[in-house]
Amino acid sequence: MKDGRKIYYEFHPHVVFLDYYLDSNVSPTGNVKREMLNAARSESLSLLSEVVNNTDGESIPAIVLISSRKIKDVEEYRHEAKGEILSLRFGFLRKDMVQQVGKEIEVDYAAVDALLDVSQGYLFGKALQCALSQWKDGAKSALEVFMEEIRDLHTKDFAYLLRFRLREEGMPLNEYLEWLFGECLKSLVDEKVGWNTLFSSLDDNGEIGENIEGAFEGPSKTIAELFHRVRVNSHRINTRQGYRLGDLYVQHGEYNIRAVITPDCDLVLRKGKIKAKSILTMGGTLHTFDQKNSAADDFFIYKNKPYSVRWDPKDLKTFPINGEESLGESDKFDFLGTLRPLYAQEMQRHALTDLSRVGLPVAPALGINATATAWVRKNDASDPFKKLMTKSSTATIILSRTGQEDGHRVLLRRHFVNELIGQLKDIDPNDMNQNDVIALEKVLKKGGIDKLYKGLLRTGGQTKKPILGTGIVFGDKPKAAQNAPWLQIVLKISNKTMQELKIMDPLE
Repeated sequence: MKDGRKIYYEFHPHVVFLDYYLDSNVSPTGNVKREMLNAARSESLSLLSEVVNNTDGESIPAIVLISSRKIKDVEEYRHEAKGEILSLRFGFLRKDMVQQVGKEIEVDYAAVDALLDVSQGYLFGKALQCALSQWKDGAKSALEVFMEEIRDLHTKDFAYLLRFRLREEGMPLNEYLEWLFGECLKSLVDEKVGWNTLFSSLDDNGEIGENIEGAFEGPSKTIAELFHRVRVNSHRINTRQGYRLGDLYVQHGEYNIRAVITPDCDLVLRKGKIKAKSILTMGGTLHTFDQKNSAADDFFIYKNKPYSVRWDPKDLKTFPINGEESLGESDKFDFLGTLRPLYAQEMQRHALTDLSRVGLPVAPALGINATATAWVRKNDASDPFKKLMTKSSTATIILSRTGQEDGHRVLLRRHFVNELIGQLKDIDPNDMNQNDVIALEKVLKKGGIDKLYKGLLRTGGQTKKPILGTGIVFGDKPKAAQNAPWLQIVLKISNKTMQELKIMDPLE
């Protein structure tokens, strides 16, 4: 262990492989005293904390945690280490996933994923870690300046806010101060943080972003929480005493959500009265992340669980301002929060645009999940296609703008593409016609595999532009036409979503 420390400080490697139990006396298998395991784990954490805290943000190495034993608390381990370690630069690898068989080294797919995640995210994580460190310093400086300014406010200043800014509009002081203080702090952060250079390195070098695969295992709760926090004020006070544009209500026991789209000018309480006689709402449906037709771009947190939402601009409904049937007093709805002004106005425009359109279709959500299966053509006219994998996978459809010739983009999961390549290598050429054998050989060349990985995992495969003869089609089964692709990835989606795709692109 001491030699490891010495070697690290001599070479400062880009990647550190660190044993979860840092003690040579801990055997790879078998029973070991709990006290010895805890001590070995603490020593490992101590070394990691030392490495991170004695290195500036830009030079912190990527960490690959390794162990021969079954480890269940990898993320807890990362959080326990003293220092700021990005998940982007931290992975876990079981030692038995990499084995030497004869003269060759066999690497398990799970190990490949762990190593790829760390290596692909290294440059991006390095630039991001450095930028976050600078941003943190600027934000702390902004908060100090803001508190100084607040301490200088006098009674007459608050009297001015009460008499000349709030009384006419009927806005509560607490809501006004929440807005004023929040915007002031944000402005000071903008002044103190060097935005021109802070995250510029992430864009200046195109390779940093290009090296990260675009496929993902579905949106995470962390991403949902970040977007929820940006878009929704979940702490608005006095929800039962008034409404605001963008108020969100979820129906008990249902996956229905409603957003208030009545403008604020009609909802403000003036001289004890509200101009609006009722409020207008637009409805939507909440989807859990594991649902196949969940959108990938519109997130909310409800009862500490992440959801995506599909809004329906045709689902317009009014509710009374007061009474048992009103949203604020009904026992059928929970108040979720209020969309922040820009997003509330976007929501309102979404409904009004659909209402005022002249027969134009409304585009569906940005990202839609589908079930993907892979099929290869065989030399059998009665049964022309063979399904390569028994298990299906989830794919994400990134919808194109109307009129784009290459169609929608599709991102697949890494494990799906890995297994697909493995299945293609095992195909008997005698089961295929000669032209398809030539196409298969092109894919299995080094450059062909790289092109397939890039197209399906990073840039996204296109529904109207095959990659090395590999086509992406919608439906339950592959297309059997004579000019159909020899290798087809079939995407199955709900009938409702398919109709929306046809509206977007009648040729689908």
